[in-house]
Amino acid sequence: MKKLFVIILFLVSSAVFADDNSTLIEKGNKAYNGKFYQQAIDCYLKVVKNGYEAAELYNNLGSAYFKLNDNSSAILYFEKANLLIIEFDFYVKKIFILQFISILVFNLNFDLFFK
Repeated sequence: MKKLFVIILFLVSSAVFADDNSTLIEKGNKAYNGKFYQQAIDCYLKVVKNGYEAAELYNNLGSAYFKLNDNSSAILYFEKANLLIIEFDFYVKKIFILQFISILVFNLNFDLFFK
């Protein structure tokens, strides 16, 4: 019973946490579009502090810092966005290669089985 309670509590808190992050991102986007760049940065940084990582989030942070002429912070967040994109691209390529190899192995095994 305690385990069930802990699981339910975890799921509810995770849902609230995710909703909070999406709300903060929306507020940050509205602030950015309204040219309130520091408010946008504050919202985005709260999301980052919550542990959420995404290339789009870091790109938005970099753009907001760039608009405030804080080029060193802009470069930092553009680089973080770029690293996430490269990492994602690396894993997509890796999955593609593994799928291709598994097809080859399956076809080889399939051919060997029926010879």
